[in-house]
Amino acid sequence: MQAIDGDFSNMFHSLGNTASEFLRVDFSAITELSSISIKGRSTGFNHRDLFNIEFFDASGGSLYQALNVDARNGLTTFGLPNTKTDPGSVPAPATAALFLVGLASVTASQSRKTKKA
Repeated sequence: MQAIDGDFSNMFHSLGNTASEFLRVDFSAITELSSISIKGRSTGFNHRDLFNIEFFDASGGSLYQALNVDARNGLTTFGLPNTKTDPGSVPAPATAALFLVGLASVTASQSRKTKKA
């Protein structure tokens, strides 16, 4: 997910002017988040750019909480704990097997050349 900026059916924000305002985002499937970026205002209302962030599981239990996240100076980004590594960074078993077959073929070819000489 790149950004939440606008009016989406899976997003709800309270409409008021108090310190208890919130933005709620519901994901339609299990989603792995590695970091969150929050862009502060540049229109003179940056005193309102201190955020409390909390993630909940499906039953309402708190998974993660960050208090007083400061976006008053523009963009702030922070990583989330216990995130999985990118599965793309680990070679697929088929790739490793293909590499081993190629290596075995080269070794066998070299072995035949050595026997002929």
